[in-house]
Amino acid sequence: MISPELAARIRRLHFAEHWKVGTICSELGVHHDTVRRALRATRTSSFKSWRAGMNNAHW
Repeated sequence: MISPELAARIRRLHFAEHWKVGTICSELGVHHDTVRRALRATRTSSFKSWRAGMNNAHW
């Protein structure tokens, strides 16, 4: 488990700075699966909140 601060740093480097997963791994000294998990957690939570909003929509 990584700290929320490290997860936020990974997300910032990837999405804002456009660093590749391998570059982030080398710079931060973490495994590539750790980086991928931090990036996937962001996408999953966004998708879940979007789907929750869709369930409440009246068509």
